[in-house]
Amino acid sequence: QAIARYRAQGDLVNELAAYNSLAMLYLFAGEYTKARVYYEQCLHDYRLIGNQPAIGLIYNNLGALATLLGNYAEARGYYEESLTIRRRVGGRQSEALILSNLAITWHQSNNQTKALDYCQAALQLSIALGERDTEAYARLCLGHVLAALERWSEANAAYQLALTLRRQAGQPTQALEPLAGLARVALARGEFDQAK
Repeated sequence: QAIARYRAQGDLVNELAAYNSLAMLYLFAGEYTKARVYYEQCLHDYRLIGNQPAIGLIYNNLGALATLLGNYAEARGYYEESLTIRRRVGGRQSEALILSNLAITWHQSNNQTKALDYCQAALQLSIALGERDTEAYARLCLGHVLAALERWSEANAAYQLALTLRRQAGQPTQALEPLAGLARVALARGEFDQAK
């Protein structure tokens, strides 16, 4: 209904924001084909009006979709486009998030060296900006990469810091993944009681 109302009012900016929100809802509901259709519609229309920050956001969202589908090379292409735009128009917090997203695609592609480089860049930037939420995500990504490298003590530390940041921010749902990472580390170390 909101989309129809914005369209009737000729309010393209809010119409596209509503499309993006609808795409995210489909993404979270697991209806990836519908999400892609709405993201691509947004991308097309944002290009028409020349809204570079919004184009960068949609590229990031398309990267997230491709990541969920296991299309890591495609995801990297979208994230690289998003990163290029972010660096051109500003938005350092978004830049740190995109670097973490790129790290995950390399991690999932079993290139832990590249993943580690992106994690460290994301972590440095998020700390410099004082952006705790982005730092928590970067530390989580770092934990995943370090665990893949079987650097258990370092992975444990990264997961613990991510967990602390999520709890300090009052984000219990986001705290679950670093908690699972800590359990993974404990299992790898044979600390079965700790893993519980």
